[in-house]
Amino acid sequence: MNAIFHLIVIELKLFLREPIAVFFTLVFPFIPLALFGTLFGDQPAMPGFRVIDVYVPALIAMVIAYFGLMGLPIALSENREQGVLKRYKASPMGLGRVLGSHLVVQVMLLAVVTTVLALVAELIFDITFGGNLLLLVTIGVIGCLALFTLGFAVVGACPSARTTQAVGSVIFFLMLFFSGAAIPRRQFPPWLKEATDWIPLSHLVDLLTVVWVGDPLGDQRYSIYILLAIAVVCGVLSRYTFRWEP
Repeated sequence: MNAIFHLIVIELKLFLREPIAVFFTLVFPFIPLALFGTLFGDQPAMPGFRVIDVYVPALIAMVIAYFGLMGLPIALSENREQGVLKRYKASPMGLGRVLGSHLVVQVMLLAVVTTVLALVAELIFDITFGGNLLLLVTIGVIGCLALFTLGFAVVGACPSARTTQAVGSVIFFLMLFFSGAAIPRRQFPPWLKEATDWIPLSHLVDLLTVVWVGDPLGDQRYSIYILLAIAVVCGVLSRYTFRWEP
Protein backbone atom coordinates (compact mmCIF):
# COMPACT_ATOMS: atom_id res chain seq x y z
CA MET A 1 0.00 0.00 0.00
CA ASN A 2 2.90 2.35 0.74
CA ALA A 3 4.35 1.73 -2.72
CA ILE A 4 0.97 2.38 -4.37
CA PHE A 5 0.58 5.60 -2.39
CA HIS A 6 3.94 6.91 -3.58
CA LEU A 7 3.12 5.93 -7.16
CA ILE A 8 -0.17 7.82 -6.92
CA VAL A 9 1.59 10.93 -5.63
CA ILE A 10 4.15 10.74 -8.45
CA GLU A 11 1.46 10.36 -11.12
CA LEU A 12 -0.48 13.31 -9.69
CA LYS A 13 2.62 15.50 -9.78
CA LEU A 14 3.38 14.47 -13.35
CA PHE A 15 -0.18 15.27 -14.35
CA LEU A 16 -0.11 18.74 -12.75
CA ARG A 17 3.08 19.56 -14.66
CA GLU A 18 1.20 19.27 -17.98
CA PRO A 19 -0.82 22.50 -18.44
CA ILE A 20 -2.63 21.26 -21.56
CA ALA A 21 -3.67 18.03 -19.86
CA VAL A 22 -4.84 19.95 -16.79
CA PHE A 23 -6.93 22.30 -18.96
CA PHE A 24 -8.69 19.60 -21.00
CA THR A 25 -9.19 17.40 -17.95
CA LEU A 26 -10.25 19.87 -15.28
CA VAL A 27 -11.47 22.96 -17.15
CA PHE A 28 -12.78 21.98 -20.59
CA PRO A 29 -15.92 20.08 -19.38
CA PHE A 30 -17.28 23.34 -17.97
CA ILE A 31 -17.22 25.02 -21.40
CA PRO A 32 -20.00 22.91 -22.99
CA LEU A 33 -21.93 23.17 -19.71
CA ALA A 34 -21.85 26.97 -19.93
CA LEU A 35 -22.54 26.96 -23.68
CA PHE A 36 -25.50 24.57 -23.70
CA GLY A 37 -26.85 25.92 -20.44
CA THR A 38 -26.86 29.50 -21.72
CA LEU A 39 -28.22 28.78 -25.21
CA PHE A 40 -30.68 25.94 -24.63
CA GLY A 41 -30.80 25.35 -20.87
CA ASP A 42 -34.32 26.64 -20.20
CA GLN A 43 -35.98 24.83 -23.09
CA PRO A 44 -38.22 21.92 -22.02
CA ALA A 45 -36.77 18.46 -22.63
CA MET A 46 -39.37 16.23 -20.93
CA PRO A 47 -42.13 16.77 -18.38
CA GLY A 48 -40.62 18.45 -15.33
CA PHE A 49 -37.10 18.71 -16.77
CA ARG A 50 -35.30 21.27 -18.92
CA VAL A 51 -32.55 20.70 -21.45
CA ILE A 52 -29.84 21.60 -18.92
CA ASP A 53 -31.27 19.10 -16.41
CA VAL A 54 -30.86 16.13 -18.76
CA TYR A 55 -27.65 17.47 -20.30
CA VAL A 56 -25.71 17.19 -17.03
CA PRO A 57 -25.85 13.34 -16.86
CA ALA A 58 -24.86 13.20 -20.55
CA LEU A 59 -21.94 15.50 -19.77
CA ILE A 60 -20.91 13.27 -16.87
CA ALA A 61 -20.91 10.30 -19.27
CA MET A 62 -18.73 12.31 -21.66
CA VAL A 63 -16.22 13.03 -18.88
CA ILE A 64 -16.07 9.33 -17.97
CA ALA A 65 -15.39 8.48 -21.62
CA TYR A 66 -12.66 11.12 -21.83
CA PHE A 67 -10.82 9.76 -18.82
CA GLY A 68 -11.21 6.16 -19.98
CA LEU A 69 -10.26 6.64 -23.64
CA MET A 70 -7.86 9.60 -23.52
CA GLY A 71 -6.56 10.30 -20.02
CA LEU A 72 -5.60 6.79 -18.92
CA PRO A 73 -4.39 5.36 -22.28
CA ILE A 74 -2.23 8.38 -23.17
CA ALA A 75 -0.57 8.44 -19.73
CA LEU A 76 0.21 4.71 -19.84
CA SER A 77 1.44 4.69 -23.45
CA GLU A 78 3.72 7.68 -22.82
CA ASN A 79 5.22 5.94 -19.79
CA ARG A 80 5.75 2.82 -21.89
CA GLU A 81 7.38 4.74 -24.74
CA GLN A 82 9.68 6.62 -22.36
CA GLY A 83 10.84 3.38 -20.76
CA VAL A 84 9.18 4.08 -17.42
CA LEU A 85 7.10 0.89 -17.47
CA LYS A 86 10.16 -1.13 -18.45
CA ARG A 87 11.97 0.12 -15.35
CA TYR A 88 8.94 -0.71 -13.21
CA LYS A 89 8.98 -4.21 -14.67
CA ALA A 90 12.53 -4.69 -13.41
CA SER A 91 11.44 -3.60 -9.92
CA PRO A 92 9.29 -5.49 -7.38
CA MET A 93 6.33 -3.21 -8.20
CA GLY A 94 4.45 -5.58 -10.47
CA LEU A 95 1.86 -4.83 -13.13
CA GLY A 96 -1.05 -4.58 -10.70
CA ARG A 97 0.49 -1.79 -8.61
CA VAL A 98 1.60 0.24 -11.62
CA LEU A 99 -1.73 0.04 -13.42
CA GLY A 100 -3.59 0.44 -10.14
CA SER A 101 -1.85 3.73 -9.36
CA HIS A 102 -2.73 5.11 -12.81
CA LEU A 103 -6.31 3.96 -12.38
CA VAL A 104 -6.64 5.51 -8.92
CA VAL A 105 -5.32 8.87 -10.16
CA GLN A 106 -7.76 8.93 -13.08
CA VAL A 107 -10.70 7.93 -10.85
CA MET A 108 -9.78 10.59 -8.28
CA LEU A 109 -9.65 13.29 -10.95
CA LEU A 110 -12.88 11.99 -12.46
CA ALA A 111 -14.65 12.15 -9.09
CA VAL A 112 -13.47 15.74 -8.56
CA VAL A 113 -14.50 16.91 -12.02
CA THR A 114 -17.96 15.30 -12.00
CA THR A 115 -18.73 16.49 -8.46
CA VAL A 116 -17.67 20.08 -9.16
CA LEU A 117 -19.50 19.95 -12.50
CA ALA A 118 -22.76 19.01 -10.81
CA LEU A 119 -22.28 21.64 -8.10
CA VAL A 120 -21.55 24.39 -10.64
CA ALA A 121 -24.60 23.36 -12.69
CA GLU A 122 -26.73 23.53 -9.54
CA LEU A 123 -25.41 26.93 -8.49
CA ILE A 124 -25.67 28.56 -11.92
CA PHE A 125 -28.63 26.82 -13.57
CA ASP A 126 -30.54 25.45 -10.56
CA ILE A 127 -30.75 21.99 -12.12
CA THR A 128 -33.41 19.46 -11.16
CA PHE A 129 -32.43 15.98 -9.95
CA GLY A 130 -35.24 13.49 -9.53
CA GLY A 131 -33.36 10.23 -9.09
CA ASN A 132 -31.43 8.17 -6.56
CA LEU A 133 -27.87 9.37 -5.94
CA LEU A 134 -26.56 5.93 -4.92
CA LEU A 135 -27.96 4.33 -8.07
CA LEU A 136 -26.47 7.15 -10.16
CA VAL A 137 -23.03 6.53 -8.64
CA THR A 138 -23.41 2.77 -9.20
CA ILE A 139 -24.20 3.30 -12.89
CA GLY A 140 -21.23 5.67 -13.11
CA VAL A 141 -18.93 2.98 -11.67
CA ILE A 142 -20.23 0.43 -14.18
CA GLY A 143 -19.58 2.93 -16.97
CA CYS A 144 -16.05 3.45 -15.68
CA LEU A 145 -15.42 -0.30 -15.70
CA ALA A 146 -16.50 -0.55 -19.35
CA LEU A 147 -14.73 2.52 -20.72
CA PHE A 148 -11.55 2.22 -18.66
CA THR A 149 -11.04 -1.41 -19.65
CA LEU A 150 -11.66 -0.33 -23.25
CA GLY A 151 -8.91 2.23 -22.71
CA PHE A 152 -6.58 -0.50 -21.40
CA ALA A 153 -7.34 -2.53 -24.54
CA VAL A 154 -6.43 0.47 -26.71
CA VAL A 155 -3.08 0.78 -24.93
CA GLY A 156 -2.38 -2.91 -25.50
CA ALA A 157 -3.30 -2.78 -29.17
CA CYS A 158 -1.36 0.40 -30.08
CA PRO A 159 2.45 0.30 -30.48
CA SER A 160 3.21 3.94 -29.65
CA ALA A 161 1.92 6.91 -27.67
CA ARG A 162 1.07 8.80 -30.84
CA THR A 163 -0.97 5.89 -32.18
CA THR A 164 -2.69 5.48 -28.82
CA GLN A 165 -3.64 9.16 -28.78
CA ALA A 166 -4.94 9.00 -32.35
CA VAL A 167 -6.98 5.82 -31.85
CA GLY A 168 -8.30 6.97 -28.48
CA SER A 169 -9.30 10.35 -29.94
CA VAL A 170 -11.12 8.77 -32.89
CA ILE A 171 -13.06 6.39 -30.63
CA PHE A 172 -13.85 9.15 -28.13
CA PHE A 173 -15.12 11.69 -30.66
CA LEU A 174 -17.13 9.12 -32.60
CA MET A 175 -18.78 8.07 -29.35
CA LEU A 176 -19.24 11.69 -28.29
CA PHE A 177 -21.19 12.73 -31.39
CA PHE A 178 -23.18 9.52 -31.89
CA SER A 179 -23.99 8.51 -28.31
CA GLY A 180 -26.23 11.36 -27.24
CA ALA A 181 -23.55 12.95 -25.09
CA ALA A 182 -23.27 15.92 -27.49
CA ILE A 183 -26.54 15.74 -29.48
CA PRO A 184 -29.58 14.02 -27.91
CA ARG A 185 -30.29 10.77 -29.74
CA ARG A 186 -34.01 11.49 -29.70
CA GLN A 187 -33.23 14.00 -32.46
CA PHE A 188 -31.59 11.29 -34.62
CA PRO A 189 -33.51 9.69 -37.49
CA PRO A 190 -34.72 6.16 -36.58
CA TRP A 191 -32.04 4.37 -38.62
CA LEU A 192 -29.22 6.35 -36.97
CA LYS A 193 -30.65 5.87 -33.50
CA GLU A 194 -30.81 2.11 -34.11
CA ALA A 195 -27.24 2.06 -35.45
CA THR A 196 -25.88 3.97 -32.45
CA ASP A 197 -27.43 1.49 -30.02
CA TRP A 198 -24.17 -0.47 -30.41
CA ILE A 199 -22.02 2.35 -29.04
CA PRO A 200 -21.00 1.73 -25.39
CA LEU A 201 -21.31 5.39 -24.46
CA SER A 202 -24.91 5.42 -25.74
CA HIS A 203 -25.83 2.90 -23.05
CA LEU A 204 -24.10 4.92 -20.35
CA VAL A 205 -25.77 8.18 -21.43
CA ASP A 206 -29.19 6.50 -21.52
CA LEU A 207 -28.70 4.88 -18.12
CA LEU A 208 -27.45 8.03 -16.40
CA THR A 209 -30.27 10.08 -17.90
CA VAL A 210 -32.97 7.61 -16.87
CA VAL A 211 -31.61 7.45 -13.32
CA TRP A 212 -31.16 11.24 -13.18
CA VAL A 213 -34.82 11.96 -13.96
CA GLY A 214 -36.01 9.20 -11.64
CA ASP A 215 -37.60 6.92 -14.25
CA PRO A 216 -37.54 3.14 -13.65
CA LEU A 217 -34.77 1.32 -15.49
CA GLY A 218 -37.21 -1.02 -17.19
CA ASP A 219 -35.90 -2.12 -20.59
CA GLN A 220 -32.79 -0.04 -19.96
CA ARG A 221 -31.47 -2.77 -17.67
CA TYR A 222 -29.99 -4.57 -20.66
CA SER A 223 -27.60 -1.61 -21.03
CA ILE A 224 -26.06 -2.56 -17.69
CA TYR A 225 -25.38 -6.09 -18.96
CA ILE A 226 -23.84 -4.72 -22.15
CA LEU A 227 -21.49 -2.41 -20.25
CA LEU A 228 -20.45 -5.24 -17.91
CA ALA A 229 -19.86 -7.53 -20.92
CA ILE A 230 -17.65 -4.86 -22.51
CA ALA A 231 -15.68 -4.60 -19.28
CA VAL A 232 -15.10 -8.36 -19.16
CA VAL A 233 -14.14 -8.72 -22.83
CA CYS A 234 -11.84 -5.68 -22.87
CA GLY A 235 -10.33 -6.69 -19.54
CA VAL A 236 -9.39 -10.12 -20.92
CA LEU A 237 -8.02 -8.58 -24.13
CA SER A 238 -5.91 -6.03 -22.28
CA ARG A 239 -4.60 -8.73 -19.96
CA TYR A 240 -3.07 -10.57 -22.93
CA THR A 241 -2.11 -7.61 -25.12
CA PHE A 242 -0.58 -5.19 -22.60
CA ARG A 243 3.14 -4.64 -23.13
CA TRP A 244 5.73 -3.10 -20.81
CA GLU A 245 7.80 -1.68 -23.67
CA PRO A 246 7.15 -0.60 -27.30
